[in-house]
Amino acid sequence: SESEIISALMYVESSNNDSAYNASEDAVGCLQIRQTMVNDINRILTRQGLDIRYTYDCRWDKNKSIEMFNIYCDYYGFDTAEDMARGWNGGPRGINKSSTIKYWEKVKEEINI
Repeated sequence: SESEIISALMYVESSNNDSAYNASEDAVGCLQIRQTMVNDINRILTRQGLDIRYTYDCRWDKNKSIEMFNIYCDYYGFDTAEDMARGWNGGPRGINKSSTIKYWEKVKEEINI
């Protein structure tokens, strides 16, 4: 299920830590969201004619992080666990990058527990 996938991603990204911060990548929160991801999500919302916008501070909020994840996956058509994980890790074309395979293996282990 989608919540299982999100739980697995949060575990792999941050060990479920809403306060996780990776300074070298400026990756923030439970899903380790970078500023470029927030920018992309706001661009998607603008394109969709929606008034919602996220700030970089929203990355510290678990619920807002999950909302951003869902908007991102819906927009790019990631509808399988593998596509969601690899797309989250490697960007819109992440599902085609060999560099995201190892990441998917880690996430898959958490889903199968």
